[in-house]
Amino acid sequence: MSKQITKALTTYKYTPAMIVEGNEEQAIPALKHPFLIPIYQRLYTWEMVHVNRLLHDLFDACKSNPLEEYFIGALVTSVESSADISDSFELIDGQQRLTTLWLIASVLVKIPGLKSANKWHEFLTINDNPRLDFSGRDADIKALTDFVGSLTTKEYSVDDHSWLKNSAMINARKTIYIFFNNAKRFQSKVSLQDFNDYLWSKASFVITQLHPSADKERFFDTMNSRGVQLEKHEILKSFMLNGLSNKQLEAYGKAWDLCADINGFILGKFQTDFNYGLSPINESQVMSLLEKEQKATKEGDVDIDEGSHEKTLEDIITCDVSETKTEQVTNQKPLKYRSPVSFPVFLLHVLRVFIASENKAKDVSEAITNISLDDKKLIESFEGVIKSACSNRKMRFIDCLLECRLLLDNFVIKGQIEESNEYANWQITSRLADIDSKSPSRTQFSGQIWKSITMLQSMMYFSPMNGVQRAVWLTKTLWELKEKLSPNEHPDIYLKNLKEQCNDYECSLLKESSVEQALLLADKPKLGTHVHHYWFYKLEYCLWELWFNGYELKNIDCPPKPKILNGNVTYRMRSVNSVEHVSAQSQNTGVISTEKLDDFGNLALISVSENSSYSDKAPIAKREAFLASYKKGLIQSLKLAHIFNRVSDDVSSWNDDAMNEHGRLMVDILKVF
Repeated sequence: MSKQITKALTTYKYTPAMIVEGNEEQAIPALKHPFLIPIYQRLYTWEMVHVNRLLHDLFDACKSNPLEEYFIGALVTSVESSADISDSFELIDGQQRLTTLWLIASVLVKIPGLKSANKWHEFLTINDNPRLDFSGRDADIKALTDFVGSLTTKEYSVDDHSWLKNSAMINARKTIYIFFNNAKRFQSKVSLQDFNDYLWSKASFVITQLHPSADKERFFDTMNSRGVQLEKHEILKSFMLNGLSNKQLEAYGKAWDLCADINGFILGKFQTDFNYGLSPINESQVMSLLEKEQKATKEGDVDIDEGSHEKTLEDIITCDVSETKTEQVTNQKPLKYRSPVSFPVFLLHVLRVFIASENKAKDVSEAITNISLDDKKLIESFEGVIKSACSNRKMRFIDCLLECRLLLDNFVIKGQIEESNEYANWQITSRLADIDSKSPSRTQFSGQIWKSITMLQSMMYFSPMNGVQRAVWLTKTLWELKEKLSPNEHPDIYLKNLKEQCNDYECSLLKESSVEQALLLADKPKLGTHVHHYWFYKLEYCLWELWFNGYELKNIDCPPKPKILNGNVTYRMRSVNSVEHVSAQSQNTGVISTEKLDDFGNLALISVSENSSYSDKAPIAKREAFLASYKKGLIQSLKLAHIFNRVSDDVSSWNDDAMNEHGRLMVDILKVF
């Protein structure tokens, strides 16, 4: 047994630097053996949103506290040693985070100009082999081995992900590359080198090595099935209910639980009794919750689209043959829903609204400067309320929470997840939308204005304006719904206020410049893949208004809806984060001038997978791929639709003049909106 691996139970904190070098002062050894992911572990499953969240959290930590460590998580290992294999640390827990860090290092080691390439080389490898190893996953072993073997030959460029074979790893590495390739991000007080150094010395894990006698498989199973720790919002709930009387505890605990089911909808009976969140909620109303719940359950008062539609055992036993036959025809699986924000983050939005209401602020922005939307700081953000609050104040917060939750249900988008479509259909539905109907179902608000509200919120949700899944726009939206608006009576004012939020965000992006200066007249290094993704999302919203919602432009000629969009496919906003050059950067397949390839007119924002499928194809071939996706029900990009409507079978149809004309028109549309 090697000296680097002991047989005692040990727990040490490691950064990438310490994994490679150890720490003599603290008597922490360097780790000179690979991490082995055992065969009973699942494959790498992190999605782009998880990788983005980790990177943004690390970057925010570096920017705010560069001297403090950032704790990524805990790793649990056990010694693996036999006659057939070398010593290794078998990774029982933490493989998703460690694999992501390895992929981050695989990008950093390839970035030209960074001073620490050799350090990351040492982190990635052990004796010229990958530090990360896999049991029974030959394709992944070969992929990582090929990559570390290329570190001396420089075979793969930083944006070449072809060596990976696992699709989740490919998407994760592309996401990492896009993050580090954003030059604007590193023009503030944190440079790319600063962030690189922070990751090397401050991104930390706690690594626990189990005693050799520990039953690894049983430990793994226990940890993943029974050893579930309380969520922070569950801890917060216990604090907020502490000190209440038994009756208050029961009623306010029920109110909290109703709000915590953030992806569903609060029962229809509660919606009407609480006036859909449009009226202030007080203690006496909350205290009647249990009675209301019993009554709603007795009367079967649930929203139709929330019901199971499946018969109970009693139904099946008592029904006759004709009923069974009808059930076979009408039986449908219920829709699943997705909230635009998690419950912990929603709690932080409500805390902002609550504090602003208490202070009788004229604008919610006056009250939010010291309240973060980082759910890792949930308890910390509530400390002022928890430590000093009397029971009445705690109950007033839950009153506000219930009110905001009802407003979220009725006037903010939620995703409807259909089995037939991989992209959720984001809508605003409410019993208020069809209040005269006797059917207890949630209905979409109708009319041009409500369609605009829905699509604008979708754009805000998917675009960078959302703020790493924190829906930064939601605080002001809830505040205005609670304090100022009657959205069902004045949807035009609601839409106006949402547009003002977008305008404020755009002003923060532009500073003193114009849209034209940012997208058409900027220096070339600021264009291409460096164009801020928000502008692509905003343009998609503008084009949707023109082509699908009957919006009329007053100052410029409205471009007609492209003929290639002649079907009945519904356009849906979705998450995309890869800038596509219509005429490829390689210049092997187009006639756009070299100096114009990065112009805004030659760009569109699509998904990473679509970008990969386009590769270096000619605009004509990309047009055919666009049409193939359209026939399957997917509109990749409305901006691309306008471009490909101009591209003919002649390769020269997408030229400098066509590209300039398209780019100018798109910027003019953004300016008018």
